[in-house]
Amino acid sequence: MTAQADGHPSWSPAVAQQPPPPQAPPHEEAENGVLWIRVGDSIAEVERRLILATLEQLRGDKRRAARQLGISLKTLYSRLAVYAAAETGRPTGVRGNGSR
Repeated sequence: MTAQADGHPSWSPAVAQQPPPPQAPPHEEAENGVLWIRVGDSIAEVERRLILATLEQLRGDKRRAARQLGISLKTLYSRLAVYAAAETGRPTGVRGNGSR
């Protein structure tokens, strides 16, 4: 901190004094309980990655994952259904191939 001509303290930016943040790994997957996100990622994408990383860390235990994430088990299953539908290209709520 230095003094300005009028005697008031002058603060230099704290950012300049801090080391640069660590770089996210190129694969951006959860590693050792850390999930990297980038500024500008959509909330939906961050939520998807957080849910899937939590499930992976808890070895697929959906009850524990829902509890840890602070969501209901029903919400977790709903989100997983949306993710599965997006991967298969089918809209949510559609089961099978539509034939009887």
